[in-house]
Amino acid sequence: MLRAAVFDLDHTLFDPHTLPRAMFAGLEARIRAAAADLMSVAVLDAALADAWRLPFDRVVAQYHLPEAVRTAWEEGACALQVTQPLSPYADVVAALERVALRRFLLTSGFRQLQEDKIRQLGFASLFTAVYIDALDPPGPVGKRVLLQRLLTEHSLRPREVIVLGDRADDELAAARSLGMEAIQVVRPGVVPSPDVSLRIAGLEALPDLLTRLSGTGAA
Repeated sequence: MLRAAVFDLDHTLFDPHTLPRAMFAGLEARIRAAAADLMSVAVLDAALADAWRLPFDRVVAQYHLPEAVRTAWEEGACALQVTQPLSPYADVVAALERVALRRFLLTSGFRQLQEDKIRQLGFASLFTAVYIDALDPPGPVGKRVLLQRLLTEHSLRPREVIVLGDRADDELAAARSLGMEAIQVVRPGVVPSPDVSLRIAGLEALPDLLTRLSGTGAA
């Protein structure tokens, strides 16, 4: 019997592309200044573009960011703040309110930025607990570790938990490795993965899917 649902944040409940671009202007200027004479403009542009869809540690590894660039990026990102209200995907709040399971939020990113986003989205009352795989030093522990922690802290067994997210190689892989049901939410721009057997286009389909999975998943 299902007892809990864990939701990824970015590209699942919230489109990070809707964040005000102006809030990143200072960060980008800082990164470009640090990268001068260390990286080509084309490579840096690609790294900055991929930062909208990939975790920072993966961008660092994929583009072999020099230490000075990594440090400038990290220090600037740690100081980012969101000071205005944000909106989730249109189907999120109504669907979450219909899910008659304990709801948890699992996300990765720079801690203050993620906490600000969650607060500005008004998500506090919708989730039992929030788990952030923080990229701030000393660095992330991984979503598998956080899911294991969630099981322990809330007396849950893997077969009682479903995990919903966009990344087959991140939160969904972690879920499958622990024996949890994984559901890929295929928002626009998300590539469906053959590694995940259950997929939905949006959360409006979730209550019916939960009903089919457990018979008790939706109100």
